[in-house]
Amino acid sequence: MKTIDYSYFIERYNAGEMSDKETSWFELELKDNPSLRKEVILRKETDTVLSKPDIINLRNKLAAIEKSREETRIKAAKARVKGSVLVKYAAVVSGIIIIGGISLLHSLKQPGTIKYNELFEPYTLSIPRSLDADDAGSYFSQGVASLNNNDYRKAVESFTLALENKPGNTQTQFYRGAANYNLENFSAAKPDLEAVKNDYTSMFRDDARKLLAECYLQTNEIDKARDILKELSTPDNTYRSWAKKLLRSIK
Repeated sequence: MKTIDYSYFIERYNAGEMSDKETSWFELELKDNPSLRKEVILRKETDTVLSKPDIINLRNKLAAIEKSREETRIKAAKARVKGSVLVKYAAVVSGIIIIGGISLLHSLKQPGTIKYNELFEPYTLSIPRSLDADDAGSYFSQGVASLNNNDYRKAVESFTLALENKPGNTQTQFYRGAANYNLENFSAAKPDLEAVKNDYTSMFRDDARKLLAECYLQTNEIDKARDILKELSTPDNTYRSWAKKLLRSIK
């Protein structure tokens, strides 16, 4: 049975952009799906937080970056039709990438030969200080404060206590997984990130998959990393370019 990704419908429902027919259907879904109701409420509360001036600035910056990416993709598509000269140039560049990819693959297949900072940078978490999770308790708030202060070890401790109060909260699991990732505790980060990856309603799912792919590479689980990178290489995914580039390197 195919799992419905409600993310698109949640955004339209909260924004009041659904037709009467769509609204009726979605409200029937909400009636029979407690998890979906909870996600709708969480998204609405998050949108409220993100409407604040300092967060609006962040969103505008992210929108500008995405617009720039789209313009770059369009220019690249137009450039591909200019003739054989560009085709030959692309072939040369591809050859360089392949050579680099072979070197990277050689390193990836040898555990202990990769230094973390040579491949990846710590994940940056832009978390509003006022953001809170439903019923997560004060430990969650303490964890968020620690993340904002880049105190990842203390954040892990606080989120662990929060999860004891509320097991299975994927928002808390994502933050703890990201904190462990930044501490280079890749094995400890994987279970939390895997849980978020398997939650198709989570707004953190793509970020979790990106970090999980990097964890798998660091722990020499190349096949698992490759599977996730293929998922992230689909059209319209935020991490498509990153995933396709890294995927070519490890083939």
